[in-house]
Amino acid sequence: MPASQKLIDSAPGHVAHVRRLVFDPLTTVQRRQLRAALSGIAETVRREAAGGPTG
Repeated sequence: MPASQKLIDSAPGHVAHVRRLVFDPLTTVQRRQLRAALSGIAETVRREAAGGPTG
């Protein structure tokens, strides 16, 4: 089986596992806080990728 097909086949199980281990234990407030933190990180990555200032 090609590696790309193996990745495609394993994705649904991986997503379910991550959801169960990482997201399900969080409260609604913790999920909002995580979303806010990750949004800030993503914005920094986008700026850096575009060649802009990161600070």
